[in-house]
Formats: sequence, structure tokens, C-alpha cells
Amino acid sequence: MAVIRQYTANVRANGGCVLVFVGPPDRVIDWRLLSGAGALFPYVYYTDANGQAACRYDAGGYVGTVVIGVAYVA
Repeated sequence: MAVIRQYTANVRANGGCVLVFVGPPDRVIDWRLLSGAGALFPYVYYTDANGQAACRYDAGGYVGTVVIGVAYVA
């Protein structure tokens, strides 16, 4: 089962958080902002041998619900 976990504390309007995707190992992925606003800054575009990849989310002043997804790249 693949999941995205929030690694750091809750996001404030002028802050951000680190997200960790856990899924199959050694896969190329694409981080996607599905709804809401802000910006994603992936640390890597692939999962490591443990199936993990990390990304920073920056709210950029946005207050509201955000949905983030990860897609596998062929």
C-alpha cells in the first residue's frame, strides 16, 4: 500500500512541511498538487531501496485544505 505521510508539524500559512511518500522501491514518481494552493519542492523524483521519497510543501500564504498526490512515471 502506498501512502504519503507528513513528516513535520502542521502547516501554517507562511510555512511548510516535509512529506514522505512510501511505496514500491526504485520507482520514478511525480509529485502533484491536486487541489488547493502552494508549491511542491521534491528532494528526489524516485523512491529509494526502501520505497521512500521526500518532498517539501510550501503553503506560500495559502490557508485551506490541500490534496497532494504521487503518480508513477513509466
